[in-house]
Amino acid sequence: MSESPRRTMDLAERRVADRTLTQQRGTARRDYIRYAEQAADADRDYEKTRARVFAEQKSEGSSDKAAELACRSAAADAKHRRDIANSLARAALLRIDETEREMVTVRDIFASSQRVDGVAA
Repeated sequence: MSESPRRTMDLAERRVADRTLTQQRGTARRDYIRYAEQAADADRDYEKTRARVFAEQKSEGSSDKAAELACRSAAADAKHRRDIANSLARAALLRIDETEREMVTVRDIFASSQRVDGVAA
């Protein structure tokens, strides 16, 4: 029965892992900002469209129910864009959290490797 070799992490591997995770976290943060801005823009368009169409319908003598249906229909695309952008922003936040957890894991593996290799006190 052969013993499997132990896998440890040296300083160079730690630096590469840290750099990679830092870049991934930066990308996820930029994505979050972009998607949050898209969501805000789409929400603004959604609310403006609803208000404009509702006012137009009421000025034409439509009932409240008919005006509400017309404004929901007119604003459906903006609502869809807003909902998608919100979902993408949440996904970016999850990626940020994931990379931060991975950074902790790398730190712990490196610390364990130092103890195994006899480098740590």
